[in-house]
Amino acid sequence: MVLKIYLGDLTHDGTGNYATDLIPYNIGLIASYAKAELGDKVEIRLFKYAEKLIDALKESPPDILGLSNYCWNANQSEWICQIAKEIRPNIITVKGGTNYPFDAHNQKLFFQQFKFTDFHIFYEGEVAFVNFCKAYLSEQKLAKLKEIPIAGLQSVSPSSGNLVSGPKVPRLKNLDDIPSPYLTGILDDFFDGNLAPVFESTRGCPFTCNFCNAGDAYYNKVRMFSLDRIKEEIQYIGSKVRPIGIYNLILADNNFGMFTRDAEISQM
Repeated sequence: MVLKIYLGDLTHDGTGNYATDLIPYNIGLIASYAKAELGDKVEIRLFKYAEKLIDALKESPPDILGLSNYCWNANQSEWICQIAKEIRPNIITVKGGTNYPFDAHNQKLFFQQFKFTDFHIFYEGEVAFVNFCKAYLSEQKLAKLKEIPIAGLQSVSPSSGNLVSGPKVPRLKNLDDIPSPYLTGILDDFFDGNLAPVFESTRGCPFTCNFCNAGDAYYNKVRMFSLDRIKEEIQYIGSKVRPIGIYNLILADNNFGMFTRDAEISQM
């Protein structure tokens, strides 16, 4: 079978403006890695705008709906999960993002609050999401999937009501193992004149600030994308944004300026 997946990093746009006017690089990374690992076993579409996602859900609902979960779109993502379940009750909903507790007690409370969320990824998402897709391909019944500890994911057992937590996924040491969602072209549709490009040059942070999700020990070592890749991405992004009048580029590193190569990236 081909696993049909919709991934969304949604923004509020009811006022005619975009609350988060960024190209959905985060779900682009998830999709790029999933395609590299699973190939023709998965068919993936990406969404930024809620209206377009709702239309797609009504026209051709997927097997899996994956949505980002941040403080600025948590309720919006849950609303879309509810709509998806009303359209097709056996759609499996998965979230990932930093608006999620670190302790088991509050993780369970999260699922009680967000009742239309079936699974949540904790920590980095690329490998965890592939683990979930593999589990789905082996066992497609939601009730059974929720009983299985899948590495990098959590759910609540339908039979016991307990939190089901898979082991932590080791962080990727070579970030270039994730194909660039810019260079593979899967983000091209989002160069629409409304959204600004965003990318990472590193992941992780050696500091332990307790106001920051990256202050967790899991993120203590800094991993890097290669300079060659970064240069290619910046050049590609530049060729796309110049004709449409977008002049800002957002860098999503936890820290920037700690390494000598950051000066070279700034020159790029």
